[in-house]
Amino acid sequence: MKSVSPAKIYNNSMFTMGVAIFIGFICILATDLFAPALPMMEEALETSRSLSQLTIGIFFLGVGASQLFYGPFSDKYGRKPALILGISIAIFGSLIAYLAQNIETLLIGRLIQGIGAAAGVAMMRATASDLYDGKQLAIIGTVIMLVFSAIPSLAPLAGSYLITYFGWRSNFATMLILFIVGFSIILFYWEEPNKLLNKTAMRWKQVTSNYKYLCQQYLFMSYALLAGLSLTGLISYITISPHLLQDTLGLKPVQYGWTTVFTGSTLLFGSLINFQLIKKFTSYQRLKIGLVLLTCGSCAMLLLSLSYLPSVINIIVPFFVLSLGTSLIMANASAAAIAMFPHMAGASGALWGTTQMGLSFAGGVIASQLPITNANGIGGLFFIISVIQIIIFAYIKQSLTVETQSSNA
Repeated sequence: MKSVSPAKIYNNSMFTMGVAIFIGFICILATDLFAPALPMMEEALETSRSLSQLTIGIFFLGVGASQLFYGPFSDKYGRKPALILGISIAIFGSLIAYLAQNIETLLIGRLIQGIGAAAGVAMMRATASDLYDGKQLAIIGTVIMLVFSAIPSLAPLAGSYLITYFGWRSNFATMLILFIVGFSIILFYWEEPNKLLNKTAMRWKQVTSNYKYLCQQYLFMSYALLAGLSLTGLISYITISPHLLQDTLGLKPVQYGWTTVFTGSTLLFGSLINFQLIKKFTSYQRLKIGLVLLTCGSCAMLLLSLSYLPSVINIIVPFFVLSLGTSLIMANASAAAIAMFPHMAGASGALWGTTQMGLSFAGGVIASQLPITNANGIGGLFFIISVIQIIIFAYIKQSLTVETQSSNA
C-alpha cells in the first residue's frame, strides 16, 4: 500500500491558513511576551530606561526592513522556503537574546529575532491572498485580527508570570521553544500555498519596479498608513506602559499583566464586532466607525491626563475605547489593501508590513522618550495620531468617490 506523506494528509486551505496564522502568532508574541520584563531587565543589565525600551523598537525595525526581502523571495521560491529561512534566523536571534550579558548583545539578538520573525508576518498575509479573495479574504482578515487580539491580552500576563517565577530570560527561552516547534511544523507538515511562482520576482529591476509601482498607488499607501498609525499607537503604549504602570503607579508585574487582559480584550471584542459589521456595512463604513472610536478614545485619554492625577483607570479605560477602533481599522484596511494586488501578493504584503513595522519602530523610539510620571505624553501622541488619520481617511473617501464615478461613467 502506497504511503501518504503528512503534507498530503493536511493539504487543504484551512490547515494551510491555520499554520500560517500560528507562525505569525509566534512572531508577534516575541514583543508582548517580553514587555512586562522591561523594568526587571533594565535593572539586571544595569542599563537606562530608553535603551531597555529600545529592545521593543529595534525588533520592529528588523521585522519591517526584512519584509521587503521576504516578499519577492516568496514570490519566486515559495512561502515555505521563506518561512524556513526566516524561522531559522529567529531561532538564532532568540538564542543570542537569551544568552545576552549586556544591553548591546540583547539589542543585537532582538534585531536578528525581528529579521527572522518578519517572514512569519509577511507569509501570513501572502498565504491569505494565495488562498482567498473577496469577502472570504475580509473574513480571514478578521479571523487573523481575532487571533492576534489574544496576544495583547494574554501574552503580557503569561510573560509576567514567567518573569515572576523564572526570571526575565525565561521569555526568550519560551520564544526559542516556540520557534523550534513552528519550524518543525513548516518543514514536515505544511504544503506550499503559492502555486504561481514568479521566476523574475527576485531580479533587482523587477523588485524595484514592483515596489515603485506599489508606492505610487496612493490608495494602497493610504490604507497602509492608516493601519500603520493605529499600530504605532499600540506599540507606543506597549513600550511605555510597563514603566508607567509599574514604576510610577506601583503595580507589580503580575498586576500589570492583568491590566493587559482588560485592555487587550478590546482587540478581541473589536474583531467579533467586525464579523457582524462585514454583513451590513462596506469596508469604507467599517473604517469610519473604527476611526470615530479611536478619535474618541484618544481625546478622552488626553483630557483625563491633563485634568487629573495619573491613575490606572484614567489610562486603561480610554485605551480600551481607542483599541476598539484600532482593531476595526487594522482588519479592514489590511483586507482592502492586500485585495488590490492579488498578482503581487508577496510584494504588496511585504511593503504593507514594512510600513506597519517602520511606523511601529518610530512609535517605540518616540515612546521611550516620553515622561512616565504622567500620561500627558502618551495621551498627546494618541491625539496627534488620530488627527493625521482623519486627514488620511478624507483622502481615502475622495479616492473611492472618484473610482465610483469613473466606473459608473
